[in-house]
Amino acid sequence: MSNPDFSDYSLDELLDAQCHIDAEKFPDRVKQIQTAIAAILRQKTGQQILLSGTHSL
Repeated sequence: MSNPDFSDYSLDELLDAQCHIDAEKFPDRVKQIQTAIAAILRQKTGQQILLSGTHSL
């Protein structure tokens, strides 16, 4: 199974993926999703966003 390219996901798609991913099975993907979400939010707000946990923003 190949890794998804989360850089092509919209914010809504990333949030959906974050809610439905098996964090125990795919911890690296969870981090990639969180990083992609933070990048989008940073771009929109011009601020650095820190994410902690699977479902927090």
